[in-house]
Amino acid sequence: MGKKNDRLNQYLEKTEIFAEFCNVAIYDGQREILAQDLADAQRNYMRMKRGRDGVLRSKVRERDVLKLLCRTPHFVKIVVEN
Repeated sequence: MGKKNDRLNQYLEKTEIFAEFCNVAIYDGQREILAQDLADAQRNYMRMKRGRDGVLRSKVRERDVLKLLCRTPHFVKIVVEN
């Protein structure tokens, strides 16, 4: 990935910025998601794909930015990919 992508990810890793970004993108600017309600989460995931030869292969991938919205009794994963 290019430097622009890395810089945006670093910017969105800041919990306060991430909360504000989500509030603008999802809630039209209303403060629904608070920084203290967000927690960092495991960004790695396994992707399974069948090749042309029919063999199933796995690859570990990494999300750009992933946070958990922790509000009792539910947890919500919020992912930003660019």
